[in-house]
Amino acid sequence: METVNLEHIKKTTLGDDEFMAELIDIYLGDAAPQIELLRAAVAQADIATASSVAHRLKGSSGNVGAESLSALCGQIERASRQSRVHEVSLMLPRVEEEFSRVQACLGRIRNGSG
Repeated sequence: METVNLEHIKKTTLGDDEFMAELIDIYLGDAAPQIELLRAAVAQADIATASSVAHRLKGSSGNVGAESLSALCGQIERASRQSRVHEVSLMLPRVEEEFSRVQACLGRIRNGSG
C-alpha cells in the first residue's frame, strides 16, 4: 500500500490544487498534535483517550489518502476499545513511523513534486 493515495486526495478535493494544499496544511497542523496526544494517552494507559484520538486520526488520515496510517489507527482504536493496552503500546511506533512517511509524502504533494 502506498503512503498516500494521490488519486484519493485529488478526488476528495475535486482536483482543485489550492484546496488540496489547504487540506494538507490543515491535516498536518492537526495530526501532529494528535499523534502527541496518542503518545501521551498510551504512556498513561488512558485507553479511552487513545481510542478517541485514534478514531480522529483514522478519519482525517483517510480523508487525505493516508490509507496505511488510517488502517493502523483503526487497529489502535479497536484494540483500545477491547482494553488491549499492551497491543496498543506495541502499535504506537508503527503509527509514528507511518506518520513520518505521510508527512514527507504530503509535503512533496503540497509542493508539487509528489
